[in-house]
Amino acid sequence: GSGSLAIELALSEAGVPFRVEDTSIEGAAQRSEWFSAINPQRKVPALLTPQGETLTESAAILLSLDERHREAALLPPAGTPERAQALRWLLFISSEIYPLIEVIDYPERFEASPGTADATRALAKAKWRDRWLLVERAIAG
Repeated sequence: GSGSLAIELALSEAGVPFRVEDTSIEGAAQRSEWFSAINPQRKVPALLTPQGETLTESAAILLSLDERHREAALLPPAGTPERAQALRWLLFISSEIYPLIEVIDYPERFEASPGTADATRALAKAKWRDRWLLVERAIAG
């Protein structure tokens, strides 16, 4: 649920050597001082580049990898209808689906009033499912 798998797959597809640092979400490692120095938002994924920059946010990392490794054709070429659709769905996942995972996993952070975590989780799950159904319908044509 961290979004890092897509980054690992893109790095592999592009032939970019990388090392994964295990950051246990269950153990709240992303909230540690060590990880906070990498990403002050304390969220994964984060990519440290050989140039010393830190990239965060799955969509931004994927777009950066595509720009830096065009030969890998991670996304369709710029200016094409195929790229427009790829960006549409990449950003849909990033903005409409991915944020709901945090609400599902940690509903107490988002409950409107104490004791409503279960209802908050249920609502987020329903919205998450509705959004995936949109994706499924688009794939089915």
